Amino acid sequence: MARQQNFAEDGDLFNKLPDSIVHHILCLLDLKDRSRLSCVSRRYRELCISAPWVTLNNTDLTPRRFLSNNFVDRPNLTRRFLFNNFVDRLLSLRSWHGVKIQNFILQWDFGELFEEEAYRIDTWLYHVVNLGVQKIAFQLTTQRFALPQCVLDCKSIVVLYINTNDGILKLPSTSSAAAGFGINTTLEALVLFSVRIEGRRLFWRMAFTIQVPLGIESYKNSLQIEDDYFGEWLSHFKSLKVLILTRVSGIKSMSIHNSSIDVLEIQHCNDLVDISIFAEKLRRLHVRWYPYNNNSSGFGSLKISAPNLENFRWVGRVVDYHCRGDFSHKLNLTIDLSLSDQLYESSTKYSLRKILHSMQRAKVLTLRDEFVEVNYTPLLFQTTFILSSMFLF
Repeated sequence: MARQQNFAEDGDLFNKLPDSIVHHILCLLDLKDRSRLSCVSRRYRELCISAPWVTLNNTDLTPRRFLSNNFVDRPNLTRRFLFNNFVDRLLSLRSWHGVKIQNFILQWDFGELFEEEAYRIDTWLYHVVNLGVQKIAFQLTTQRFALPQCVLDCKSIVVLYINTNDGILKLPSTSSAAAGFGINTTLEALVLFSVRIEGRRLFWRMAFTIQVPLGIESYKNSLQIEDDYFGEWLSHFKSLKVLILTRVSGIKSMSIHNSSIDVLEIQHCNDLVDISIFAEKLRRLHVRWYPYNNNSSGFGSLKISAPNLENFRWVGRVVDYHCRGDFSHKLNLTIDLSLSDQLYESSTKYSLRKILHSMQRAKVLTLRDEFVEVNYTPLLFQTTFILSSMFLF
């Protein structure tokens, strides 16, 4: 009897909490636990439905297939089907009542048997973007994923994160962007992690050759898209302030023309051969780049035009470098380029001197000692510097 009374008192305390506090508590539960909690009372049902953070995770519902006898894990198959139906009802109910969503996370394993689930994902996203979502994150295990046009048409989204675990990402068309349609104007942060970029034509060709293993090099090369398609696509985001590209593959050349970007990170995008950056408002740039097949400093090029750059960290291998215009006198520069394989090449020395010359307005300069060793001559520092600090490591 005492236990029942204590439980009732605890329940009353929970019921007296403000909805915002309860929502924070509910965000610690996965969707299955929330669905169970919604059966306790009408208030819990309303709280579970109105939670501003929605996370859909099916990674524990991926049926196992045993190739020896073609056996399919049917219990998980059934649970997955029921879970999908529950999500259908949940998002339809939220859409019907106009219950807003702030953050939406999709952690989804399509598996071998569930490519047909793409239509469900599109429907869910249609509901989500119509409910004022601000942040969307995709963490997918899939061979390919087509980003729905409705995500970029959304007028409330601020942050978009996509991770396809090296699966192919098909970008929405920008054909209507010139007319003012089809590209969201409010997106401020875009993060692409472990994705293989795919254009319109080759994505559909891939649909007929999906049985070819993705690891085969010849097939990998056949998936390269038209040069600058990705850069052209990025240029339509007029409110973009933060762009982070990590392990993005499938493209050889990227030209970023964007006057709104403030922070840019390009890390381990080693399929790239040429990178061009034209960003008037860019203040922070981090490049960690080891181009494949870079046996000499003549392989690859980096072009930068960023007059307001204040923090630049460049890690990787030496490539042909071009700087258009002067950097800001506030520049804090770190150059950590590997020279071990290129130490005695004249082209390497020439490239390094070009880099040094373009950085003469830097306020703080951090260099590898190899950089000075390779470049040191009596004429090296005749250029006037305005450095307040210089560090070697």
